[in-house]
Amino acid sequence: MSLILANNKVTREQLASVDSDTGLFLKSGVVNKTPESTETHTPIPHALLVDRAHEALDRFGFSVEEEEHALACGGDQYFGGFAIKGSDIESEDRRLVVGCVTRTTSVFPLLCASATR
Repeated sequence: MSLILANNKVTREQLASVDSDTGLFLKSGVVNKTPESTETHTPIPHALLVDRAHEALDRFGFSVEEEEHALACGGDQYFGGFAIKGSDIESEDRRLVVGCVTRTTSVFPLLCASATR
């Protein structure tokens, strides 16, 4: 069963290539690079968000068992799901999933939620 429902799923490695010299091209088209900062908004690359999420989860004693990522709107919107495990939440019949949604525009900088699956 998928962690996220999306058509434009990408790997973590593909996320990292968005801001590289070669960029990233999906079936839906070219993925936009992270825009430059403005006076009021500093967008971060989606790959950096994923790296920081891994670091934060690790710092609090969680490990990522499975993850899925997707891009929409030419790469401006990111969706991610992380199935996590920790000593206090191990179970055979369910998993804790953390989801993140972000845009490189300032419409909604970052939203996160968690649920059991």
